[in-house]
Amino acid sequence: PFWDNGNVWAHSVPYRPALDVVSAGLYLLGVVLVLGRYLRRRTWQDLALLLSIPVLMLPSILSLAFPEENPALNRTGAAAIPIFILMALALEGLLRGLWQRAKSGFGRGLVLALGGLLVLFSASQNYDLVFRQYASSYNAASWNTSQIGAVVRDYIDSTGDVDSVWVVGIPYWVDTRLVGINSGEPEKDYAIWPKDFAVTLDTPAPKLFILRADDEVDIDLLMSYYPNGY
Repeated sequence: PFWDNGNVWAHSVPYRPALDVVSAGLYLLGVVLVLGRYLRRRTWQDLALLLSIPVLMLPSILSLAFPEENPALNRTGAAAIPIFILMALALEGLLRGLWQRAKSGFGRGLVLALGGLLVLFSASQNYDLVFRQYASSYNAASWNTSQIGAVVRDYIDSTGDVDSVWVVGIPYWVDTRLVGINSGEPEKDYAIWPKDFAVTLDTPAPKLFILRADDEVDIDLLMSYYPNGY
């Protein structure tokens, strides 16, 4: 959480901590607080809270088939619940301890100001992380499925239908499910693999195939099936 969230650009900013500075600090304090409380009181709830974090990270830890995607925030999403509980415990414990030691209204005003500043600083960091860093990273890495979806929608509404559109699947290209969503057909996956081109011959014309521009091998293969196509 405060070291590295992996390299999957689709749901995170690669190679940076998953948490902002304030949240990460509170998380660490929360772990120390709850661990110390468990050692003093031996309550199973504290132990369960601490152990739940690595347990809920197991979907990522055990992702041996995709080591490049380990860690991955999508597989560790459930662990966010106990992590944020620990943050809340740390923030509450910090502010309550300071509040009890404050002897005057001015002192308690400073405690309230500290709490507000921590929340605002964390919110500012997360705003920058989500709406600037992540947005920039995502736009630089993702393909233009919204424009592809618009072309598909225009084709369906004019001369074709949803069953005569295909997006030729190759590695490291568009997510064909997003094309379906952006075309207004969220349950439709337009994917087709080049080895299955022959299956489309039974579909009545017109037909629309979408390929990556530099996929010359599959473009030539498709033209062999549709020599009069363009």
